[in-house]
Order: sequence, then structure tokens, then C-alpha cells
Amino acid sequence: MPQRQREHERDLRLELYREVFRLPPDNRERIAVFQEALGRAVATELTDRQRTIILMHYYEQKSDACIAGELGVHPSTICRTRRRAEQRLQHSLRFYAEFLHATIV
Repeated sequence: MPQRQREHERDLRLELYREVFRLPPDNRERIAVFQEALGRAVATELTDRQRTIILMHYYEQKSDACIAGELGVHPSTICRTRRRAEQRLQHSLRFYAEFLHATIV
């Protein structure tokens, strides 16, 4: 994956962190809590196929075409499945953020 694309995806993840938790840019403690919640959500909220694709894409930094080749499906299937997984995670983490906010306030 090209460096520019990795940086863009990292920036998108940080923006998601900030959006979900309404974080100031340097709030490392809450980001750590979010990362823990994200790991839990990946483990419990996704299907096996979604989890595999998310892990291959974000942690192994593989492209959709590479993942498709390994799993024997069309790249558009990978893209669609990854987008659905991201939506599922976003929904789950927003719920978690609301719960966290309600317990702190």
C-alpha cells in the first residue's frame, strides 16, 4: 500500500476517534480507551469474514486486490464487506461513546 494511502487512512481513523469521542487533538488517555474499545468491537461485533478483511487491510496493510486474491473473491466484494464492517464498528463505537459519556457525567 502506498505511503500516501496509509497516511490518509491513519488520518481518517484519527478523525473517527475525534468524532466519536469529541476529543481535543492531544487527549491520549481517551484515545487509548477508544483503541481498547475498538479491539473489543472488532473481536465481538464483526463476522469472521469481516474481521479477517479488516485485520488484513488495516493491520497487515494489504490492498483490496491482494486480499481478494488470497480469499478467492472479487476485489469489489472485499471493498463492500470492508465498508459494511467499518459501518458496523462505527455504530458500535458510537453506542460505546454514548455509554461512556453517560457514565462519566
